[in-house]
Amino acid sequence: MACSEWFTPRVSHTEITVDRLSIPFVYRHEGNRFNGIMEIRDKNILLEEMYIKEGIKQGKHILYYPDQKTVKEERTYKDGVLHGPALYYWPNGTLSQSHEFVEGRLGGKSLFYHRNGSLRLQMEFSPEGNKTGIWFEYDLKGNIIKETKYN
Repeated sequence: MACSEWFTPRVSHTEITVDRLSIPFVYRHEGNRFNGIMEIRDKNILLEEMYIKEGIKQGKHILYYPDQKTVKEERTYKDGVLHGPALYYWPNGTLSQSHEFVEGRLGGKSLFYHRNGSLRLQMEFSPEGNKTGIWFEYDLKGNIIKETKYN
């Protein structure tokens, strides 16, 4: 089934029930497991969009700043858990953090940026979530100010 086939319906969060006792959470609409895009709004201001398949988060989950245009966070889910890239942005739209997740754990590179857009921290995690490699900390001009090695 193509993604566009199950992303068609859009509903407000007021029409969705969430089974918070199940892990991952199960989203239902009119008693059935929901398929589509769920929007979370506050006084008609779009705050979040998430893709749901058979009641479980799948694919992108986007959070917005109150202007409804600037993306605050983009996360990727597989079977209801973080899996893949997670990106976080400053209010001006520039990237503030970038992480890779493997089955709900950090696994891969994690990058943090200064507000001016230059790299601040570079870290790496094994697929199991353990610290690995050489971690770097940078000043505002991009100079390395600290190195820490992990096995």
